[in-house]
Amino acid sequence: MATEHDDDQQHDDIAGLRKAAKDGKAALTENETLRRELMFAKAGINTETRLGKMLLKTFEGTSLEELKAEAEEIGLLKSADAEQPARQPDNDDEAQGEFRRNLSGGQAGGEQTSPDPITSALTEFHASTKNGMRREDAAVVAVHKVFQAAASGDKRAIFNPDEWSQKASIASGNRG
Repeated sequence: MATEHDDDQQHDDIAGLRKAAKDGKAALTENETLRRELMFAKAGINTETRLGKMLLKTFEGTSLEELKAEAEEIGLLKSADAEQPARQPDNDDEAQGEFRRNLSGGQAGGEQTSPDPITSALTEFHASTKNGMRREDAAVVAVHKVFQAAASGDKRAIFNPDEWSQKASIASGNRG
């Protein structure tokens, strides 16, 4: 004979099975959604645009090729054989060019027309301390200027141990 405890146990088991089935269905739905989003990403379709969202909701195919063909047909993607117009340079291109010019020293022939950053930093350090700035603060400003010059590609501000060793030997009188 079934007891009241057995009935409660069966009820708990059935409730657990129902919850597991519900969780399983939710996981399958989530998996399908993620699979579709991945396929759209692989196809290069931006699903944040209005047309991309509509295609995501309505596309019924299962292959990447079908998706790309559909996207090309509605004008969401350009076909591979469509001629690409010449790309106009944008701000990023200009910034990249400026960065490259800075790395090469800014001059076509590598000529430096600006003052030496280390000499300039030392001169400013001495002038700042003479005008009452604390030595530590003046040193921070001077080092910042040297680092800034090095970051913009000025080779005069980049430490070269061999060159430094030669200059130290010359300064100390050991010319060899």
